Amino acid sequence: MKMKLLMAITLCVLLSACKKVQVANVSATEDDIEFVAKHSTLGAPVDADATTETRALFHNLHRLATQGIMFGHEADNANGYGWQYTPGRSDVKEVVGEYPAVFGWDMGQYEIGYTWNVEGTNFVKMRQYIKDVYDQGGVNTISWHMHNPMDSTQSAKGTMDSVIYKIFADTVALNHYKAWLGGVATYVKTLVGSDGKTIPIIFRPFHEHTGTWFWWGKDRCTPDEFKNIWRFTIDYFRSQGVHNLLYAYSPDRITSQSDYLERYPGDDYVDILGLDCYDTINFHPGNTFITTANPMISIVTTLARQKSKLSAITETGLSQVPVTNWWTQFLSPITKDKNLSYVLLWRNFQTQFWTPYVGQASASDFVTFHADETNFFQHRIASEYLYKTSLLNIDFETSNTLADYQNASGPNYRQFNAIVTDAGATIAIDSARLKFTGSGAATSNSYIIRSNYIAPVDAKLMMFSFNISNHGPITPSTNPVIRVQFGTGFTINNLIETASLTHSEFGIHFPSDGHMTFVDENAAVTGTGNYTGEKNVRLIVNNSGAAKNYIAPDGTTESIANDTWDLWVGTVKEFNDRTATNAAKALNNFKMNIKNIGGQYIDLDDFNIKEL
Repeated sequence: MKMKLLMAITLCVLLSACKKVQVANVSATEDDIEFVAKHSTLGAPVDADATTETRALFHNLHRLATQGIMFGHEADNANGYGWQYTPGRSDVKEVVGEYPAVFGWDMGQYEIGYTWNVEGTNFVKMRQYIKDVYDQGGVNTISWHMHNPMDSTQSAKGTMDSVIYKIFADTVALNHYKAWLGGVATYVKTLVGSDGKTIPIIFRPFHEHTGTWFWWGKDRCTPDEFKNIWRFTIDYFRSQGVHNLLYAYSPDRITSQSDYLERYPGDDYVDILGLDCYDTINFHPGNTFITTANPMISIVTTLARQKSKLSAITETGLSQVPVTNWWTQFLSPITKDKNLSYVLLWRNFQTQFWTPYVGQASASDFVTFHADETNFFQHRIASEYLYKTSLLNIDFETSNTLADYQNASGPNYRQFNAIVTDAGATIAIDSARLKFTGSGAATSNSYIIRSNYIAPVDAKLMMFSFNISNHGPITPSTNPVIRVQFGTGFTINNLIETASLTHSEFGIHFPSDGHMTFVDENAAVTGTGNYTGEKNVRLIVNNSGAAKNYIAPDGTTESIANDTWDLWVGTVKEFNDRTATNAAKALNNFKMNIKNIGGQYIDLDDFNIKEL
C-alpha cells in the first residue's frame, strides 16, 4: 500500500492551484501535486482532476488502513432509535462517548424532485449534516437508491427489466437520465465545509448489483450494460465539474474473484473495492457468519492490494443486534487486521436499529469493541487530519528491501535520505515494520534522517508521528536511547545535531524490558509515563509566530504556544508547551539517532509528517 514520489513534491501539496513558490531552491507547482498522485505506488484517485482534499483523503485512508479500521454508521447524526433531527444526538455517541468516523447518506428520490431521501432525511438537512461531519474531521459516503429512469414511479426495486438497455437505446431516455445526473452533480458540488473547500465524498452508485432486487441487478442487465452505465455516469459527473468524489464498487455477496469482477467497470472508474455483507439471524446460533464473510472479504482485499485500491465493508450489520457479543465476537473477526479502510453499519430509525442504543442488549459489548484502539471513531480520525496531505509517509508495506525507503540525494515523500546502522547493529524490514536490533555497544549510534525538504522554510504548525515498540532483554538505560530532532541544516551522519541547528527534540529511553519513557532533551526532564506495547508517538511543533489550536488524539482541541512543542503517547499528553531548543530554526529536517545499547530490538512504523 505504498508509493514512490517526486523529489520535493511534499513542499507543494497544500498549495492552491497554479500557485508557484520558491522553497529551499525548489519550485513547486500544481503539476507536481498531480505527479505525486499519478505516480504513487499507493495509486491515486481515478479522477485526474480530483481536488487536493480528495487526493489527501484517498492517500490518508490508504495509510490508516494498515493501522486499523474506521467505524461507520448510516445517517448517524440525523436518525436514531426512536428519534430524528435532534441536534447533537447519535446513538453511537450516547453509548461510547463519540461519533463514528464514517457517516453514510443516500441520494435516492432527489432525482424525482422529492425533498427527502429514501431514508426519510431532508436533503437540505442532509447537506448540513455532511458539512458537520467534514468539519469535525469525519468521512462521508453517499449511495444512491435511484428510481427507475424509464418509469420514475418505480423505485430502485421496480420490476422493469432491461432498464439500462432502454436508457441507451433511446435519446430521449438518455437525456432524461442525464438530467438526473446533472441534478445530483449540482448537489454534490454544493457540499462545502466551513473552510470553503468542496467536501470529498465516497460515492457508491449501483450497489449490490450481484443481487436481483434493483433494476441494475444481475438479472436485469448484462455485464456490459452494467459497465456501460457505470462508466457513463462517472464520465458525466466529470464533465459537469465534479471532482470531489471517490468511487466505490460494492456488490452484494460473491462466490469467487471472477464473480466479483464480472461487472467491474475497470480500474479507471473505481477507487474503492467494497462489499455489502450482512449477517442474519439464520447464521446464529450456528455462528457461520464469520466463515461465510471472511473468504469474500479476502477476495476484496487481495484485489485491492493488487490494484492499489482502497477496500471496505460498505454495508453490514445484524438487524436489532440480538446477539449480545456480536461486536467483539462476530464483527471484529471479519474486520480486524484486514487492511480495510472502513466498515459501515446500516441506519437506526424509529423501531429499527443496526447499532445499539443506551440499554440495548449488545451495548456493553459495543463499548468493549470501541475500546479496541484499532477500531477508529471520531476522535482518532479527527486528529489524523484526513483532508491534509502528508509531507512524509513511510510505513514499510510496499517492500521488504531497505534500499527502497532511502535516497541520499533526492528522496521522495516515501523515503528517508538514509537509514544506517553501525558497530554490528542491524536494521531490516520485518513484518512491515522497521526492526532495529542493538548490538550492545552503547557508544555507537545508528540513525534515520530526512535532511532535505520536509517542509517549506516559512513558519508552520507541524505534526510528526510514528509507532514504536521496545522488546527486551535489554541493559536498562538511564539516558535516552533514541533521540528525535527537528531543525535545519542536519548532516547525513550518526551524530546528534547541535542545539544551534535544532528547533525541537525529545528522547526515549528504556528503563526495563519492554518499557519506554520520554524525555524533554532541552530541559533534561523525564515524563511521568512508563509505556509498554506498541505506541503511537505524536509530536506537535509550533513555529508559526502565534498560538495555535489542533485536534489531539483524544479528540480534544488543544492550544499550543508559539515556539513550543507537545508530545502525545497514544491518547496521553506526555509533555505540554515545552520550550523549543532553538526557536530560530525552521522544521525542514528530521533525524532519529539510536544508541546500540543492550541487545534489544525496537520496531518502528508509520512515520508521518504533515502541516496542520
